[in-house]
Amino acid sequence: MDRHPGFFPLLFSLIVICSIGFITLLIQTTAHAADHQETTWQLVFWANQEVACTFTVFGEDLPSSNEIEAACGIEIVHLWYSTPACTHPFFHENGTDVCSGLFLRKTSQQEQSIPEEEKTNETKNSLFMIRGCEPADLCNQLPIVVFRNNSAENNLPKHTLRVKIDTFEGECFDIECEMELPITNNEGKWVEFWTMSADGGQGIHSRFKYRAAIVPNTSNLMYQFDLISDAYPETTPFGSDIWKVFPQLSTKNLKIYEKPFSADFLTTTFHLSILAGKIIQHGLVDTSFCSNYGLMNDGSANGCGEKASAELVFFMQNQYNRLLFQSGKENHVPPNLIKSMIAQESQFWPYSETENEYGLGMITENGIDLLLRWNMSYYQKLCKTVFQQKPDVCEIQYSEISAAEQQILRGSALQKIGTDEEIDLLGAVLRASAAQVNQIVQNITGSDCEHTVLYEDMWKLTIANYYSGSGCIHNAMLITAAYKYDLTWDHVQNFLSGTCTRAKQYVENVYLFGNT
Repeated sequence: MDRHPGFFPLLFSLIVICSIGFITLLIQTTAHAADHQETTWQLVFWANQEVACTFTVFGEDLPSSNEIEAACGIEIVHLWYSTPACTHPFFHENGTDVCSGLFLRKTSQQEQSIPEEEKTNETKNSLFMIRGCEPADLCNQLPIVVFRNNSAENNLPKHTLRVKIDTFEGECFDIECEMELPITNNEGKWVEFWTMSADGGQGIHSRFKYRAAIVPNTSNLMYQFDLISDAYPETTPFGSDIWKVFPQLSTKNLKIYEKPFSADFLTTTFHLSILAGKIIQHGLVDTSFCSNYGLMNDGSANGCGEKASAELVFFMQNQYNRLLFQSGKENHVPPNLIKSMIAQESQFWPYSETENEYGLGMITENGIDLLLRWNMSYYQKLCKTVFQQKPDVCEIQYSEISAAEQQILRGSALQKIGTDEEIDLLGAVLRASAAQVNQIVQNITGSDCEHTVLYEDMWKLTIANYYSGSGCIHNAMLITAAYKYDLTWDHVQNFLSGTCTRAKQYVENVYLFGNT
């Protein structure tokens, strides 16, 4: 309780805001609009989910009343402003069709075309760009890659640009050279390129991985184009920058892995009877009219209690959506997955009643140790903040600093529990777990993940590693490999033993939440 002073008064004030206008909860945007960005919005009827109006504005901020009126007309604007709060639809048999009026939602966001004179030197000097097909999209043509030979452009000593894809190897002598990327299988191909001087000296070898796989069962020939590259971080699938593995086409559209357009798309209506029970036990709703005051014998809410606490349950599970969206983007992990893990760990009740487990993600000191050992960027940022007067401490890895300094850093990280930085912390821990599992796979197989483990299995192993620890997962994977089974989650989970077996149900529950 002491870690969250003022939580309940704040909670009640926010609920009042939410009840005045349901739209307040649905519309969440980042703090600052990006330059050269267009955002598409829709006003949609609650009753039948039909779109009343679609319009585009510049920037990420909420559209103004003038912008909405100019696009949709005064009658639509008046109808939207007069829309009453829509009671949480979870207990309505027919869903939101009992609600009236309109709600506003963000549907897409994209960069504007930037005039040539405004393009930065970084854009002009990039070594390659993609044309004809956007990464992470379906295309009716193969993508074209354009390589730039900067030495030719800047009148430097003459260098050729060499490109290699599988057994193909070619040269580029001009400022720009383009080629159509060949069709691949689902695993994709690596493209390697480098400069070569006249005397045979080689520059730094750069590379990216792409997939241009034929999509089965389509009326017209279509290709699934995906890219793993630091030059296109926004379109690289979550986790693929660590594992160099593309999602299977069969799982690519699972909700849990989605990159949402905005925080709005993280809105959920999870059935959370334990959270409802906590709400009732702490007197946040009146359930005096319910049998046993709305509680089951195990402390969860009964049917009456769930109905009484429905609006607050809905609010509490969605109040972190903006932070989840930001954490997913910053840590390059699926925000839906972070949210699903919170749903399984704490059901969004912020106070842990389990010793040595803290906050929404029930994080432990061992979990913080995992974070600081396997997420170097987070470690560096925290270390430089904590040891501002001793910058030399942060020049070495966490494992190499003194035990006392490690303890200070773990404590500093745990202090973020109960603050706005907690969700970012959880995303950073999840990324650390993904990196550790990547190393475990390499240690056991002697090969990279891209040759041994599928994308979905990597995420399931990562989640299990977060929950049970590397000892459980490493041992189970060792036994799996010893029997010469593929390192799939279905195989690995069969070799979990003792308390480690709890990870089976944990992973299953997280995926149930995430794909609901």
